[in-house]
Amino acid sequence: MTTESAKLLGVVLAGGLSRRMGAMDKLWLHLEGEPLIARAARRLARQTGEVILNVNRHHEQLKDIALPVVPDLNSGYQGPLAGIAAAHRWARDNRPGVTHLIAISVDSPFFPDDLAVRLTADLNACADEIAIAFSEGYPQPTFGLWPISCLDPLNGFLDDTDNLKVMAFVKSRPWRRVDFPLNRLPAFFNINTPDDLVTARKLLEQEAIRG
Repeated sequence: MTTESAKLLGVVLAGGLSRRMGAMDKLWLHLEGEPLIARAARRLARQTGEVILNVNRHHEQLKDIALPVVPDLNSGYQGPLAGIAAAHRWARDNRPGVTHLIAISVDSPFFPDDLAVRLTADLNACADEIAIAFSEGYPQPTFGLWPISCLDPLNGFLDDTDNLKVMAFVKSRPWRRVDFPLNRLPAFFNINTPDDLVTARKLLEQEAIRG
């Protein structure tokens, strides 16, 4: 199984509360004249084709993006794992041919253009393994490949544990790491605060100067 033969569905994880942004919701922060949610969906669609949005608020504002909006299955803002579980359920109910999800975080505007290609590179040998992106030796838990086959264990995990960290679940299942090289733009840079948004804009300005 390869990227071409696997049936992928992209999911933009944007279900959080953006607490560190103050009064702003990071979904609607603009970078290069485009909201982060629209930028993430557009870039991911190049790699997966169809994309859905895991968002828990402001659904009316998302109509212009014209993509399926999939909220968490339970209230309480359980984090990225809850978004992945919701995406799995949606795929099972609406896209029965989908074999894997490619998940990304909405607040990482420079994620790699070859994310899906690298994450699916070893599917012939390990189609049922979760694949998690690593950069400089560290996991990037919200960037991963998730086989549909892990839907039921994930739901059970969310019901039975207080440890909602992505890697806590990942390490309970067959998984592998996929290392990504350093690029001129930091691929997994997160915009969590107003200062981070300023930094992201400066990085893009510097990249434009370099050409």
